[in-house]
Amino acid sequence: MAKTPDRRTVRTKEFLQQALMELIAERGYERLSVQDIIDRANVGRSTFYTHFQDKEDLLVSGFNNLGASTLLEFDPGEKRPTFITMVPLLEHGAEQYHLFKMMTGGSGMDAIMRKLQKQLARNLEETIHSLIRDGSRPNVPVNVMAHLLANSFLSLMKWWLENGMPHSPAETDEMFQKMVMPGFWQQLGR
Repeated sequence: MAKTPDRRTVRTKEFLQQALMELIAERGYERLSVQDIIDRANVGRSTFYTHFQDKEDLLVSGFNNLGASTLLEFDPGEKRPTFITMVPLLEHGAEQYHLFKMMTGGSGMDAIMRKLQKQLARNLEETIHSLIRDGSRPNVPVNVMAHLLANSFLSLMKWWLENGMPHSPAETDEMFQKMVMPGFWQQLGR
């Protein structure tokens, strides 16, 4: 049975997330320190570091709730997922577009993109394992597939955001499906 998160922990993380978003809107991301964030959230330094490594980790944690299950679609009657969709992540990116615009251009964006890539690759690795048919072994290791998919997707997402989201999330995902996913599905024997 999954353990229910402690309400105080959830509330603390929410306070820190809210403080970060407010401060980014006021000052921009680059000029923020962990001290600024904990002062705004009224949280102690040790409490912050209990939950997060740094301010990039706090920012990326907003994507953690977009776990592997949000990337999957099931056909009715199927027990296994049949499709990986990037629409939920694109929609989340669109919702946070104002923050993206405030952060672009700074060196922190590279650190954030690296952390996002690691998080997405972990989620995709879990997803890929759920898609592998019993007894089959892809020619490409799962961690390599996950890394390539995560980098391809984040590169497309960054372009999409930098260019003012010229296509809907569904249209952008459709392009991703056409350009990137055929090789992936081939590796899974589909």
